[in-house]
Amino acid sequence: MVRGHPEVNLLNEPKETLASTLSWAEDEVFKYIIDIIENNGIRLYWQVKDISPNITHQFTIYRGIDRDGDLADWTELTTIADTWTYLDNTISLSAPFPDIVYRIKLSLHNREHTSDLVYLYGGLNPHQRNLAKAILRKLKLCQRHLPVLKGYLLKRKHTGTLCTCRDPVTKEVLNSDCQECFGTGFISGYYLQATPATLIATGPVSTIPIHDPKGQLGTVTATATQAKIAGLPPIFPYDVWVQSETNRRYYITVVKISAEISGLPLQYDVVLKMANYNDVIYQYPIEIGQ
Repeated sequence: MVRGHPEVNLLNEPKETLASTLSWAEDEVFKYIIDIIENNGIRLYWQVKDISPNITHQFTIYRGIDRDGDLADWTELTTIADTWTYLDNTISLSAPFPDIVYRIKLSLHNREHTSDLVYLYGGLNPHQRNLAKAILRKLKLCQRHLPVLKGYLLKRKHTGTLCTCRDPVTKEVLNSDCQECFGTGFISGYYLQATPATLIATGPVSTIPIHDPKGQLGTVTATATQAKIAGLPPIFPYDVWVQSETNRRYYITVVKISAEISGLPLQYDVVLKMANYNDVIYQYPIEIGQ
C-alpha cells in the first residue's frame, strides 16, 4: 500500500501523456476540453493549465451550432466555479442533432479568456464517433473472463487556490496529511464532483487487492494493481480511483493509452496503488457529479 502525496512515486512518470497528446481545444489557458454523449445529455470535461495559481476559477459555458462553418445560435448555459465537468441536459438527443459546438469562458482576476470551439468527441467524423462510442460502451460492460470493478474517479487539482502547507519558495507540499489540500498543495485537493469509472483488472490474481463478493478472487493484499479503464474522461497520474463497494482508495501511478482513434484516447492501461487506511485521502467526501 502507499501513503499520500508526495510519497506516491510514479513507476514511470511521463512528461506528457503517452501514445498521444490531449490537445482538443488546447490553448495557452486550457490543457484540454472534450465533450461526449451520455444517456441524459452531453458531458464536458476540461483542465486549466497552472497559469494563474491562488485563485478560484469561474467558467461560463456556451453552446452553439456549426452550420457548414457558419456559427449561429449561441446560448449561455450556465456559470460555475471550481469544477472540471458540466452536463448539458437541456438538449434533446432523441433525434439526429446538428453539429453542436461549445465554448468555455474562464474569468480570471484581471481578464477573461474564451476557449476555441469544442466539437463532440474531439471533432471525429460520424463513423469514427460511432466506433468510439461502441468501444467505450464495450469497456463498461462486464467481461466474464476478467474481474470488473465499479468505482469513481477523483480528479486531482493542478491549479487553484494555494494551500498554506505549501512552501512559498520551493512549492513543495510540506504536509502530506493536510486536510485542507489532501497533500496536493491546492485547497480541497480534488474536484468535488466524482465521476463513475469502471476498472477491468488485468494483472495476476495474486496482485488484485480487493474482496470479490462473487467469490472469484477471494481476499488478497498487494501493493499494485494493473487494470484497463475507458479513455474518457481523461486520466492522469495522481488521480484517485475509489472502489464503490469497499470505499478503498487507490492512487493512479502509471497511465498509458492503449487504444485511440485520431488522437482520441479510448482505453488506458493503468497501474494503481492502494492508499494506507490512515491516509488522508479517506477523509475526502465523495459527491457524484451531475
